[in-house]
Amino acid sequence: MSKLVDGVPDFLCKPAAIDPQLFPAIQEEAYKLFLEMYKNVPDTKRLFYYFQKPEFQTSMSLHCPILLGEIRRLNLYSLFVRLLFVQDYYKPENPMPAHRDYPYNFSYDNLGLNIPVRNYDHSYTVFYEGQDSVENNWDAEYEHALGTPNIRVAVLGQQDSIREIARFKIDRPVWINSYALHAARHDPQSDSENPRLILSLRFASMKHLFDNGYFDEHLVAN
Repeated sequence: MSKLVDGVPDFLCKPAAIDPQLFPAIQEEAYKLFLEMYKNVPDTKRLFYYFQKPEFQTSMSLHCPILLGEIRRLNLYSLFVRLLFVQDYYKPENPMPAHRDYPYNFSYDNLGLNIPVRNYDHSYTVFYEGQDSVENNWDAEYEHALGTPNIRVAVLGQQDSIREIARFKIDRPVWINSYALHAARHDPQSDSENPRLILSLRFASMKHLFDNGYFDEHLVAN
C-alpha cells in the first residue's frame, strides 16, 4: 500500500482514477481555464504560476464542470486548495533544471494530480536522485504565487551530480510525487514554438487517505 510520510509519497508516479472517457473534455476545459486565468498574469510565458482557491474557484466552476465533477466523485473537493499551470518550452540550450517542489510557506502534501493539456506527445517527466543545490536562485527567476507574497516553492538539484532513476510519459492524468527531483524533457521533434502545458491540482491533508487505503483503492487507476 502506498504511504505518505511527512507529506511525502513513497512512489514517483501513478495513473489517476479520472474517467478516461472524460479526459478529452477535461483537457478542453483546462485549456479554457488557462486562457481565462492567464489574462491577469504579468508574464504569460512564465514557467509556473500558483493560484489559490479563492482566485480560481469562480473561473473553474464556469469553465471546468466536468473536471470538478470528477474531483467531487473522488471525494477530493474539500481537500482541493490550489492549482498551477506548468508551461515548458522546448529549449535544448536551456532545459528545465531538475527540481523538487518544496512548499516552505504552505502546509500541503507534495502530491500533484497532473493533467496534460497541450503539446505533450513528444515530452516526458524524468525523476532523479541526488543532492539539493546549495545555491537556489531559481525561485527569483521563475516562481511567483498570485494573490500571495512571493514564496519559495522549488529547490534545485545539484545538476552535475544527479542520476536518472525513472521516466514517465505523461499522456493521461497521473499522481506525481513532486517532492522527488524531477524535470520535463523533450524529444528533438518537439514543438519549440508552443509549450507543453500541464494543469496540476494540489490538495491538503491527504495523509488519512493513504493511512486508510482510500488512495490506492479509489484514486489510482487499475
